[in-house]
Amino acid sequence: DRKNENLLFCGSEFALFYSIDQGDSWHRFNQNLPTVAVHDLVIHPRDPDIIIGTHGRGIWILDDISGLQQMTEKIAEAVGHLFENEVATRWLSISPMGQGGTFAFIGENPTKNAVINYYLHPIVAGEESVTIKITDVIGNNARSYTIEKPKPGISKLIWDMRFDAPPPPPSEDGESSDSPRRGRRRSGPPAGPGTYLVELKAM
Repeated sequence: DRKNENLLFCGSEFALFYSIDQGDSWHRFNQNLPTVAVHDLVIHPRDPDIIIGTHGRGIWILDDISGLQQMTEKIAEAVGHLFENEVATRWLSISPMGQGGTFAFIGENPTKNAVINYYLHPIVAGEESVTIKITDVIGNNARSYTIEKPKPGISKLIWDMRFDAPPPPPSEDGESSDSPRRGRRRSGPPAGPGTYLVELKAM
């Protein structure tokens, strides 16, 4: 790897494997990569992506391996760890006029949301849930995610860059103005430019 000398990749006739200890042990890379022959590998010089040349699937790109690039023995011994993540860009949702027709390129692009990479020790596998809380630097806005039956290892949380809605004020009849029977759902404010704090907590 370009950033972590302990991180190695190996393509086989049926899969892609990686090692975080300079080849002493190997693990199969199971990130939606189909069973396919891996003939060539290139680690992108700028982005934390792997570009794979396969037989039968053409070019296959694995997005964001920054968690593996930052993995160390110290992190592997920790109960939980939040990696340094890539800067997320908030895009405008604009639908183009017209259709691309039958010759339009069809593929799965990277998510436009923020990606938060985190690691959980195998000891956490017995916990009921893990909570990840995202706040702005002054704590006025927050977003919480509860991950039921967490799996050990490196995982990704996709954040839509919106915060939880504030609690609705009570109505005149004493009910919440956002009562479920009214069929309405409040949406929290979007996250603006800036740095956000992320907290990982096992319950």
